[in-house]
Amino acid sequence: FAAILVAGLGGAQAAHLRALAKPVVVAKELTSFGAKSTGQRAPVFEVVNKTEIEVRSTGKCMCAIGKFWDWQKEECVMQGAEGFECKNYPQEHFSQLCKDGFVCKKGEGLSFPTCTACTAE
Repeated sequence: FAAILVAGLGGAQAAHLRALAKPVVVAKELTSFGAKSTGQRAPVFEVVNKTEIEVRSTGKCMCAIGKFWDWQKEECVMQGAEGFECKNYPQEHFSQLCKDGFVCKKGEGLSFPTCTACTAE
């Protein structure tokens, strides 16, 4: 269509249109990802075997009584007593951080939670 339009115009007008025309970009063929790939799209996958994951309980906790799993150290560490700082752990872990009889909460004058003795509250 552009060639017909340019052919009908004379000299300067035709040259101006050719200068403004954008070249046609031709996509390169993709390297094949395998025998079943067409080379034009993402690789084609075929499920050849499907096995359900079986989950069995070991009946054991990750850590012994009196310890909790420290996800940063990737090991079991002793539960904290009075004053143990809970601020470096996610709130979801607070119930495991303190020894029996203690709970993670903000004490008076503190801006972060620590293991504090349980009260009747």
